[in-house]
Amino acid sequence: QNNPKNDDIEFKYSNIVNSKISRTEKNNVMFIDKGYISINSDIKSIPQKGLYLRANLPYANLDDFINIYSGGEDNQSFKIDKADIVLKSADLFDRRFNNIKIEIAPVSNSTKFKLNSNETSGNLLWTEKDNKLIARLNNLKLPNEIKKISSTQDTANQKIPNLDIKIENFEMDNKKLGKLELISNTTKQNIDIQKFKITNDTNVFQADGEWLDWKKNSKSNINFNWKISNLGNTLDFMGYNHFVKDGDAEISGQFKWIGNPMNFDKNKIDGSFTLDIHKGTILKVEPGVGRLFGLVTLQSLPRRLSLDFRDLFGSGFIFDSINTSVRMNNGIMKTTNFRMNGPAAEVFMSGDINIIKETQDLNVKVTPHISDSLSIAALAGGPLAGAAAFVAQKILKDPLNKVLTSEYRIIGTWENPEEVNNSASDKIKTTIDNTKNLFNEKK
Repeated sequence: QNNPKNDDIEFKYSNIVNSKISRTEKNNVMFIDKGYISINSDIKSIPQKGLYLRANLPYANLDDFINIYSGGEDNQSFKIDKADIVLKSADLFDRRFNNIKIEIAPVSNSTKFKLNSNETSGNLLWTEKDNKLIARLNNLKLPNEIKKISSTQDTANQKIPNLDIKIENFEMDNKKLGKLELISNTTKQNIDIQKFKITNDTNVFQADGEWLDWKKNSKSNINFNWKISNLGNTLDFMGYNHFVKDGDAEISGQFKWIGNPMNFDKNKIDGSFTLDIHKGTILKVEPGVGRLFGLVTLQSLPRRLSLDFRDLFGSGFIFDSINTSVRMNNGIMKTTNFRMNGPAAEVFMSGDINIIKETQDLNVKVTPHISDSLSIAALAGGPLAGAAAFVAQKILKDPLNKVLTSEYRIIGTWENPEEVNNSASDKIKTTIDNTKNLFNEKK
């Protein structure tokens, strides 16, 4: 110690830690003038100002490091100004990163972080005065979440800055999602999510909303809009392979749930959304949801009606439009106005789908479109009856469309949906038999 207002501290532990720090007293608090800390590293030159850290470590918890670095007034007397850090692995926000290099340097009234790891690369700019973090990352492959090991922080003491983030190539769950943008503003109680956007070749997903009471009783209120230029490709990407071909779609809605925005749980959300899809084909798929959807797209209607409509949808159900609005509450999806229209048929649907139990209770009305191009003889049972049915079709303004309308109920599970028919097939068979009898009497 040189005098009451200045001192020098030197510390050395084997060949692992080496440190020398000079301090000055200000208002009865000792502040660092200059110094260095080296861990498993050599310091070639001593800085003339500020504290320099050089470290090579097998592991670190970066959440704790951030808490020290951005600790506000409590940590102003001990603050790292410049650093070169190499880590074999590190945990950040309960996720594991590997082979990390971090360079920290002062820039104007801010601090710049240069990052490079197996999972990410880019730059961060931290401005303490504005409590703002700007991130410009070339890529981020978000690791899977790990079990929380340890942290000196609890939720009430965590610090979330104002964020301005752009990631050119964002990847999560081994899926390349595209460009990510996030802008948010943090207050003492709430976080205002001004912009969240993911863009790729076929998708534009945008959201805004609020993260309420984020330190204590987290609640999330989110508005979203998702525009899809190729629904088939997007569903394939999400793991629903060969379900839909082509189609452009737009989904808009509002969701709220207990917890933070990252803890989205489809089983616990409350809200609603609208869905509009145009110009695509629902392919012949059997497992799970695909099989359920097959029931309402005429793919199994021929079996139920004992007729053969394969010439209408042999390679899937072509649709011009699908429209619906859906209400969601605790894993139950409810709709009263599902409508799907295509060259082969029009489908109306209402009812509930339980996405927790994977069951449904749906009322479905299917009206095939019978036109000049359809072989009426195949329905009526012969060329003479077919000719008469064709004439009746033209004169009576689509009676076959009305007669062939099928109304039924779908219950059971997604894997094994059960159909309860409302005797539409009996009505069709009666009509065809009457047509045949009419022509037999003419003979």
